[in-house]
Amino acid sequence: MEWALAEISRIQNAARSGNPIVKPRWPVLILRTPKGWSGPKKLHGEFIEGSFRSHQVPLPEAKTSKEELQALQDWLRSYAHYELIATKGGEGVVEGAAGGSRFARGDMNIALAASGLAGDSGREVMLGIRPEDLRISPNGELRAVVELVSPQGSEQYVNTRIGGIEIMLRLDNHQKVAPGDTLHLTVDPSLMHVFDRKTGESLAAGSTAPGHPMTPGHPMTPGHQTAMSPDHHTVTHLPPRAHQR
Repeated sequence: MEWALAEISRIQNAARSGNPIVKPRWPVLILRTPKGWSGPKKLHGEFIEGSFRSHQVPLPEAKTSKEELQALQDWLRSYAHYELIATKGGEGVVEGAAGGSRFARGDMNIALAASGLAGDSGREVMLGIRPEDLRISPNGELRAVVELVSPQGSEQYVNTRIGGIEIMLRLDNHQKVAPGDTLHLTVDPSLMHVFDRKTGESLAAGSTAPGHPMTPGHPMTPGHQTAMSPDHHTVTHLPPRAHQR
């Protein structure tokens, strides 16, 4: 992998210096894996990984079989989807308050949807917020400092920071923001996702009930796009900052 990255950098640097390599040989990495790799390895005494049993639906009786349901849950949790969806640096604790539960970490203290969090004061959690669910508002309780603005056609991705938490926004291009700006943000608590920091269990989410397993995909497709019906809009996609490195 390091060799491939070094070769790519060498070819790019040559082109940018004005002395491009004619017909460069771009590196190719080939990875051979067992069929069904990363899915359930064995069930009912028979191998799934590396066999025809991993094709399409490896756990066909998950709705009625406790053993298969447990295998399904173990499989999906093995991807640690909550780490992908959770906001970078979004570890904190649940605080109880008269008006409901709140997420607290450093300078960030924000109301959470009450469902599934009653009696969880002091519980260590991870917070996930989709970029498009944050809104700029004069009365927003979150104060975020803009670090990077990346235009993407008709919209822009904005990397901000609230204390030690990195938050990404997705805004229309007509909203003028620049690095160094301080934005007041607001978000509907029902749109935030909260996960137990130790187990990854979903505690409160706008579209997935706590404890419900994700919809399975093919074993070869970890599909972090399946947890809270994550799609292109979740925080799991590669941040613009990464594209610039």
